[in-house]
Amino acid sequence: MSSNPAAGSVVPQAPTSIELVFDQDVKDFQPRIAITITGHDPVEIIPSINGPTVTADLTSVDLPGSEVADEPVSWRVGYRIVSADGHPVTGLLDFSVGSGPAPTIGGVVPAADSSRQKQPTGTNTPSTTAIWWWVGAAIAIAAAIAATLFAALRSRAAAPAGRTGPGPD
Repeated sequence: MSSNPAAGSVVPQAPTSIELVFDQDVKDFQPRIAITITGHDPVEIIPSINGPTVTADLTSVDLPGSEVADEPVSWRVGYRIVSADGHPVTGLLDFSVGSGPAPTIGGVVPAADSSRQKQPTGTNTPSTTAIWWWVGAAIAIAAAIAATLFAALRSRAAAPAGRTGPGPD
């Protein structure tokens, strides 16, 4: 995967868009990008998809901490997309905005470390893990309710008409 801004780079001003380019087409199925600027909460953005390119337009997004400071400020971009073969792909992209050397993000190795650039297919960032946990819990609860209703309806249909409770006929 390549990106603009590039992983580990220091850019002089906040980007107006973030572009991720993958080695195969990306399905337009619930793509997500979350941007975290040091010291601020993540901001989730729904990007646009064009073949293998995923673009997050930042021109109409209020990103707290995006103003240029004297020292570089770390930006972390977490993404979740679905590849052409149907597998979810997640990862992180780190870069900095400002001038000077790139800082670390919360003591994490800077993005220039190539081991942070590519995660195995199917791994999750903490925010997507939480989302999928809630989706799984909702599905499990819905299945339990459906099974209970089905059992109740089936037992009601099996009871003879006119019978109100246990006892001899």
